[in-house]
Amino acid sequence: MKPAVLSKDVLMPSPITALALVNPGFEEIAFKNIAVYAPITNPSRIPEEKGMITFQTNSLMDLCRITYRSQIINQLFILLEKISYTTEDDLAAQLQDRIAKNKHIATCFTPASAFRVYCRSKVLDNQELERHIGKCIDENLAAQGISLEIDLKHPDIAVYCIASNRAPSSGTQHHQAYLCIDFSGDLAKRDYRVFNSSQSLRGTTAFGLLALAGYHPKDSLLDPFANSGTLAIEAVLFANNISHRQYHKTFPFMKLALLSGTDWDAFFAKEDKAQKDIDPPITAADPLLRNITAANKNAKIAGVEKYLHFRRIDIDWHDVKFEKSGFDKIITFIPGSSKHKHDALLDKQFKEFFYQAEYIIKPEGSVVVLCITAKQLLAAAEEHFELADEKTIYSGEQEMRVLFFKRKGKPSTAPDTA
Repeated sequence: MKPAVLSKDVLMPSPITALALVNPGFEEIAFKNIAVYAPITNPSRIPEEKGMITFQTNSLMDLCRITYRSQIINQLFILLEKISYTTEDDLAAQLQDRIAKNKHIATCFTPASAFRVYCRSKVLDNQELERHIGKCIDENLAAQGISLEIDLKHPDIAVYCIASNRAPSSGTQHHQAYLCIDFSGDLAKRDYRVFNSSQSLRGTTAFGLLALAGYHPKDSLLDPFANSGTLAIEAVLFANNISHRQYHKTFPFMKLALLSGTDWDAFFAKEDKAQKDIDPPITAADPLLRNITAANKNAKIAGVEKYLHFRRIDIDWHDVKFEKSGFDKIITFIPGSSKHKHDALLDKQFKEFFYQAEYIIKPEGSVVVLCITAKQLLAAAEEHFELADEKTIYSGEQEMRVLFFKRKGKPSTAPDTA
């Protein structure tokens, strides 16, 4: 294959505007993560819709690198049109007008492409809008001599209309819709997550928690409730600059006409050369043997098992099995109550957790806990730790809390993630 023809970027508006979906609550740390892999400008949150951000870059290849590298993005798009509308009919009329005039849409398709349209809104008639947008795009392309097939199951190119989840009114209240080309596909999916439970974290949620906690590869890290190992695996991938898609190098951007002729083997080989081979001090522990077994198997699938230390340890044995003041950070997910655990049992477990954490954490270390309900955890921590900060995030539709604890009498160690 021929090398990438980067001059094709001029066929898109310059700079290129990208729209990314992230877990609500991770918007600001997402900008920092993205900027590690490529220069970006004009980072902006979309205030009316949680978990949606935009930024600009001068190169499509930068977007390819961000897609391959970022551990926090759920999905990445090229933004074609931003539409302010009042009613559903108004949105349909504007989409027809904008699509007819947009000269950049055709540059994404080859004559052999098959496409489909997805609409995302909780309040609009998504199926009707999908048919309407598909017809408008077909007319746009036909006017330029391009005839495409529609493939609802396996499209080469996916066009998205992401619209407000607030019901449009007949008045003058304006809502926003975003017409996009899917660039990345589903980045939240992790191929290594094979052995899981109902309490397993998603990869993007685990990495976002690490970022909020201020994790650095030099930190000695303990996850005492490792479950299926997602948090520890994401920490290793980050520490060694390994893409979570290193074994699955297939993305929608590879089918864009804008990037035809790109030597993808050379692109990915160059990106993979940036991998490191360090052994970060990360321990994944859990009271249940089945969880440690699952975590170990998942780490093998991810190709990072040699970097992790797995321990089956009951919480009340931490002071025996671990050194005093041996960890910089304890970062973990504690789901809370369930049908299998009564409140009294959880109170005892949580108090033991904080008692042990005070012994094994360094004097200036931090304990960061992701949870669904915080009341019991806050009460259990009172004797040994103070709450330094707390944040609200979402994983899917589930609201969750991130609690940042510091030892009593110590300065706050909660990282500045604003």
